[in-house]
Amino acid sequence: MKNRNNLRVTIIAIIIAVILKLILFALAVFLIKIYKQIEVTDGYNLTHLLCSLIIDISLIIYLYRRLEIKIEWWCNVKISSLILLILISISVFFLSLPFVDLKEYFVRLLSGEFSVYKFSLERILHSNIESITYFIFMVFAVPVAEEIIFRGFLLKLMLRRYSVFVSLIFTSLIFAVVHLRFTGIGYLIIYGLLFSYSFWKTKSLIIPILLHVIINLLSQLTVIQTTKLENKYISIMGISLLLCIMVSIMLLTFFRKDNEKETYNN
Repeated sequence: MKNRNNLRVTIIAIIIAVILKLILFALAVFLIKIYKQIEVTDGYNLTHLLCSLIIDISLIIYLYRRLEIKIEWWCNVKISSLILLILISISVFFLSLPFVDLKEYFVRLLSGEFSVYKFSLERILHSNIESITYFIFMVFAVPVAEEIIFRGFLLKLMLRRYSVFVSLIFTSLIFAVVHLRFTGIGYLIIYGLLFSYSFWKTKSLIIPILLHVIINLLSQLTVIQTTKLENKYISIMGISLLLCIMVSIMLLTFFRKDNEKETYNN
């Protein structure tokens, strides 16, 4: 009964936090319109992020005091498993890029265009203080806050009451929905599943935080360019498909020992 109540409190608290974020974001837009000197592309994004972090930190403090759940930062994790999870997270990032805007991706593909993803350090090397601050918080602070909430609290409570499958799916869906990016909800669900599984597998919160940092770092350094679909790009698509198959094999190998249902008891 206590675990059910704690789970209900956690879900309600997350929903309230999302509503508060919307209110603060609306206030941020209002302030930016008043103070014209703030550059919208940088000032708004940074304000948006800081408001989100303030609410997330407040939520963490509340849940920590209310639930009295011990956060497991580090457990004995095999180096081979850690390396494999890192490689999988990098592969998942690139394979999930079309899901950022799936409709636009296929519209471009059908019109003979192809999206090419390249790394660029320009937004870091030639940025103002707002962009650099945004980059630092997005890459390092956001993963810590979100993983404590969704894996440290929500997933842990779910695993105490429901099966591993239900817990991973539900937590990943909540993680994706609260980001309020419905055009790209597919890739957020994929990331959520990756982070949730890594926490369940290793029983260590540091691991999903590390994977989350890697994903956010790659997203900040990746630039999308559109080009005409030529034979060389068809070859690239073939190679990508092959990589997708290889990653699937890696995942199946990694998961095969976990076919039976397990419950997180702690």
